[in-house]
Amino acid sequence: MYSEHEFKPFNRYIRIKPIEDQDSDSTVVLVPDGYKLEPKYKAWEVVSQSDACNLSAPTGAHVVVESSMVEEIDLNDTKYYLVLENYVIAILGEPKDEHG
Repeated sequence: MYSEHEFKPFNRYIRIKPIEDQDSDSTVVLVPDGYKLEPKYKAWEVVSQSDACNLSAPTGAHVVVESSMVEEIDLNDTKYYLVLENYVIAILGEPKDEHG
């Protein structure tokens, strides 16, 4: 077994995690069961990144990524989300300090 903290990305990958509360509106659209409607772009939080990355996105930074470029890896009942650094569209401000 591996701990979540032992997951280290390589080859210019950035490990990200979803940011909760991203409901953009409350419009109701009827879709078939099992269909998941994803927005084209989504904000994610940076967890860690490869040492080969040129992007200066510190841990905790919020980045905008095209949803279809995010890779989901499921290992030992833990989901990891990765994106190549060149698919990061923007950084949303500075990461918030946990103490203030």
